[in-house]
Amino acid sequence: MSPSTIAVTVILACRDIGRFLHPSVRSVAVAIETAESEMGVAIEWLIAADTSSQATADYLHSHVPARARQLLTCNGDFNAVKNQAVREAEGQAIAVVTGDDLVASNWLTKSLKAWTDRTKLVVLHPGAVVVFGNSCFLFSTPDQENPDFSKDTLFSRNHWPGISFGPKEIFACHQFIQSDTVHGFGHADWHWACETVEDGVCHKPVPGTISCCHQRGNHSCITPSENGHLLMPPGKLFQLFSQQDQA
Repeated sequence: MSPSTIAVTVILACRDIGRFLHPSVRSVAVAIETAESEMGVAIEWLIAADTSSQATADYLHSHVPARARQLLTCNGDFNAVKNQAVREAEGQAIAVVTGDDLVASNWLTKSLKAWTDRTKLVVLHPGAVVVFGNSCFLFSTPDQENPDFSKDTLFSRNHWPGISFGPKEIFACHQFIQSDTVHGFGHADWHWACETVEDGVCHKPVPGTISCCHQRGNHSCITPSENGHLLMPPGKLFQLFSQQDQA
């Protein structure tokens, strides 16, 4: 399979949760199979993991589908291995899923269709998110092109789930930072959303799609209300607000 024939690279970024990765792996496998069957495209699958336990390494060795290429590191930086996967991806577009998440079988198909209909830089997310675990709620993903949407709200909360789909150039130009929640800064997905928005990228939901997010530990999912105990990580959007305050 040559790079020119690959439409999408799906990156499943795995946290260190051992066999609990299995539901995410299966949901991604079904989404890929559905998209290839219905869209007639070639899809590359990268499984990226920064592993710190033998349980996770054993699961990935024994249960991951043969078609998936594995990228394993032991650097203690979950987001660095995502960035490395982006660099190695051969698809024209990239889809990112975290190992705490489940995607619907139609998510990849509908995202591909929506992306090919767009003429501007866009990142697509599932239309709705079912969050369970530490918190339980149903969240409707906002549309940045809605006239009622204000990017100023990104200063206090993250509107979009980490499950994302867009052209490779967006992911290549905007790396994920290492989370620093210990020192009071917000999650890497939040920072990434802010950086892309400030650079003119539009975030949109894909109607008719849904995902599930297991909210646990340091996995943020989404923050529909103000993230009162965390600050937005420093970045371009943060600097913009600072300039407005000083004006």
